Amino acid sequence: MSSASSSGLILALAPAYLVAAHFAFSRDSRVMAATAVGLLAMLLVASIKGRAWRIALGLLGAAAVIGVARGSLAPIPLMLPPILVPLALAWLFGHTLRSGSTPLAERFARALHSPDALEPAMVRYVRHVTWVWTLLLLAIAIANGLLAMNLSPGGLLELAGFDAWWPVSRNTFVWLSNAATYLLMLLLFAAEFVVRVLRFPGYRFRNPADLVRRARLRLPSLRASFRRD
Repeated sequence: MSSASSSGLILALAPAYLVAAHFAFSRDSRVMAATAVGLLAMLLVASIKGRAWRIALGLLGAAAVIGVARGSLAPIPLMLPPILVPLALAWLFGHTLRSGSTPLAERFARALHSPDALEPAMVRYVRHVTWVWTLLLLAIAIANGLLAMNLSPGGLLELAGFDAWWPVSRNTFVWLSNAATYLLMLLLFAAEFVVRVLRFPGYRFRNPADLVRRARLRLPSLRASFRRD
């Protein structure tokens, strides 16, 4: 599968998974839970390289779907993404803050502004932005972990045989761990863009649409910035 095909498939599957996971919890639906687990498995398969890994994940996903549909497997896979996704993103930003590395937001900025150089004030600013993203994503992961532990019925603590410390209903869990998680990320992106435009009057991108268009044109460079250490 080509990179373009994988990206298109991921963009199509991600919102479908979020909707299915939402209804799986809010309606306590075994069918929607199985559907969400299947979509999650497809997302993972589309996200990785290597035929053997894809086959293994596909088989594991199929087994998980059958288990959830039969009711013999708790929908733990649906509790983990709200924890693991922001945790992985926090690591993605945070590990580039160590000494000798280039902060991830700076890598993005250089790729978007290339061949123009970044002014020193912008370099300092995007390092701070990398810190903000790291801390917010880490806080989201911790909060969602607590929600998953205290979900009642069926949370991680109850599945392990313990009482929930602060019982969280299914509706509260799904709205906070799914909807609020990605809404917070979107709000931070929008707020940071406004701050950047105000902080740098000569900033070349005057609205988010310009930034997104430029990012699409510079997609290979942006992907390389993830891999560069």
